[in-house]
Amino acid sequence: MSKEVFKLIMIYGPPAVGKLTVAQELEKVTGYKLLHNHRIADAYGPIFGYGTDIGRRLNVTFRGEIYEAAAKSGLPGLISTFTYYGDQKNDDFMKELIERLKPYNGAIYFVRLICSEEELRRRVIDESRKKSFKITSIEKLQEILTTTNVQAVIPEVIAQTLTINNTNLSPQETAVIIKEFYKL
Repeated sequence: MSKEVFKLIMIYGPPAVGKLTVAQELEKVTGYKLLHNHRIADAYGPIFGYGTDIGRRLNVTFRGEIYEAAAKSGLPGLISTFTYYGDQKNDDFMKELIERLKPYNGAIYFVRLICSEEELRRRVIDESRKKSFKITSIEKLQEILTTTNVQAVIPEVIAQTLTINNTNLSPQETAVIIKEFYKL
C-alpha cells in the first residue's frame, strides 16, 4: 500500500490579485489548512523589514519548516500563498522545497493568479487589505509592477504552473478550477 501524497498548493501572483481570497475559498472546498503569506511576513516584517536579507532568510526558514512539518504530520494537504519575484533566490527556494518534501511523499502544485492591471488597481485599495501589512496604495502597486518581476511564472524546469486569469472570475469559481485541475 503506498502512502498518500501530501499536496502543497502554492498560490502566487502580484499584490492584490486575490491570492488570499482564492486560498480561503480553496480551503472551504478541499478541507486543507491555509498558511497565508502574511501570517509569516507579519511576524518578522515589523521587526526586521520585509525586503531585508534577514527578513528573506526568516521567511524561507519559517516556510520550509512549516511545510515540512505539515508533510510529516500526515495532513493530506496545505494551501499557501506567496509572491514570486522571478529571481534566482526564489527559484533556489522552490527547488529546495521540492526536494525537502520528497521524503514525505510530498508534491507541490503551483497556481499563478493573474488579472488586468486595472483590476489590480481596484483591488489594492480594498479595506480588507488594511488588516495586514499589505500594499494598499495604487502608487506602491505601480512601483512594484514596474520595478520587480512579480508577474513572472515559475520556470517549467522547476515545476509546472496552472495559470488562471481571475479578472472576471469569482474567488469561488477560481477555487473550483484549482480543485478540479489538480484533483484535490
